[in-house]
Amino acid sequence: MHNFTEIYLQVVYWILKYLKGTSGKGILF
Repeated sequence: MHNFTEIYLQVVYWILKYLKGTSGKGILF
């Protein structure tokens, strides 16, 4: 079983990367 913290950090990093890539479109939540 993977370390939950590792998975959490990977997900957060992916979300930040996604938001950074779409920030030009004005997507907010």
